[in-house]
Amino acid sequence: MSSSAQSRKNKAVVVGFDGTEVAYAALDWALDEAGQRNADVVAVLASGAAMVPTPMVPMMTDWPDEPAKAVLAAARSHAAERSPGTTLRTVTSLTGPAAALLRASESAGLVVVGGHRHRRLGELLLGATAPQVAAHASCPVVVVPAGEQPTADRPVVVGVDGSPTGRAALEFAFARAAETGRPLVAVHAWWLSAADRAGLSARSSDVLAAIEDSHRELAKEAIEPFAVTYPEVPVEEVVVCEDPVDALLEAGEKAGLLVVGSRGHGGFVGLLLGSVSQGVLHAPVNCPIAVVRGVDQAWMSSPKPREGH
Repeated sequence: MSSSAQSRKNKAVVVGFDGTEVAYAALDWALDEAGQRNADVVAVLASGAAMVPTPMVPMMTDWPDEPAKAVLAAARSHAAERSPGTTLRTVTSLTGPAAALLRASESAGLVVVGGHRHRRLGELLLGATAPQVAAHASCPVVVVPAGEQPTADRPVVVGVDGSPTGRAALEFAFARAAETGRPLVAVHAWWLSAADRAGLSARSSDVLAAIEDSHRELAKEAIEPFAVTYPEVPVEEVVVCEDPVDALLEAGEKAGLLVVGSRGHGGFVGLLLGSVSQGVLHAPVNCPIAVVRGVDQAWMSSPKPREGH
């Protein structure tokens, strides 16, 4: 195991929890993961009430209120039944869910959040939690869909592009495959524009073969160091001329976990540009998606959450 994977192994697994169906799916995933890591779970409940008070929108003062206490008590009861050997702590925050989870990610080994399948315009206007956290967290983020059923025999699928962010995703994917005894499928996708295709059609097929060979070599060079570090992980390399999002989604149909890298753009850029990670997050994938950033970076400063009792 690499030093960076080892350094985050025993750090707490943070999970966003609000008592909904998808929150319970995320909590179950977090508990199972924490059990494998020998780590604690921190369930974060955020009110979204931290705002400038106005006559129309007064500041909430009492927190947690009785409904919030009931939600946290249900989380503790559920955790005790599902994973009695795992310590669950609960925290509350007056900020919004994304801000609270981003703050918690600064000291976490992993953040787990439930993923709702919204239309992209709705996510942009209303601010869905999962895409914001995945784009800006200081540690890897796993987005778990509602109704997700873990399957031990499905592989870990990871996107490969040879970049520093792609290497971080590979490291996470290999470590995850080794920890869970799963095989790994490494997908490298490349594509040609319409103009490029028109130009190639008039040339020898050797030119296209040379391009394909160069991409296979890129993928091999990216994967090889991690295959050496994790020799126990069976690896299947997939190199295709296809849109990267489409290629990953196709491979993800049979995956137990889909891992992608993210450059972690600031502000609205990550939501507007439609990167591979955002494209995958917006698609109807039935398995959990891990989003791994190449560089740890805090997005915003917010009040620290406080321990629940």
